[in-house]
Amino acid sequence: MVEVVGNPRKTAYLNSVAAGRPLPNPVAPDVEPRARRYRLARLREQIAKHDVAGILLYDPLNIRYATGSSNQQIWTMHNAGRYCLVMTGGPVIMFEFMGCEHLLEGLDTIDEIRPATIWFYLCSGPRTEERAVAWAGEIASLVKQFGGGNTRLAIDKCEPLGAHLLGG
Repeated sequence: MVEVVGNPRKTAYLNSVAAGRPLPNPVAPDVEPRARRYRLARLREQIAKHDVAGILLYDPLNIRYATGSSNQQIWTMHNAGRYCLVMTGGPVIMFEFMGCEHLLEGLDTIDEIRPATIWFYLCSGPRTEERAVAWAGEIASLVKQFGGGNTRLAIDKCEPLGAHLLGG
C-alpha cells in the first residue's frame, strides 16, 4: 500500500498498483505540432482577412493559441511581461523574459526569440516612459520591416501609453 502523509482517506482512492509508474501520454507525438501549426495558420488567415500587417499578443492564452508557448501564464495575465508579434506574411517573434528563452525550444511556430522590453511601472518605475518609447520603436520597426507596406497592427490588449506611442 502507498504511504500517504496527512490524510489517511487518500489510501482508499489511490491506485497502489500504479504507484511509482509514469503516466502514459494519450496524445500521439505528432498531434501537438500539427495543432500548433493549424492554430497559427488560422490566426494568420484571420488577420489577413482584416487587412493588418500583424498582431501583437500580450494575453497569455492568445500567445499559447498562436505559438503553443506558455510561461508564467497567471502572472502575465496581469503584468505585461512577455509578448508575441505575429506578422501576417512574415515571422513570429516571441519577446520573452530574459533567461527563459530555453522554454521555447522545439516550438516550430516561433521564428525568433528576443528579450522582452518590459515597461509597466512595477518593473520599470520612473523609467516607464523611456522603456515604452523603446518598446514602441522596436515594434514599429518590425511592422515596417515585415508588413509589406501595411502599417496596420492589431493588438489584443495594451496599456494606453503603449497604444498612444504606436499611433493609436
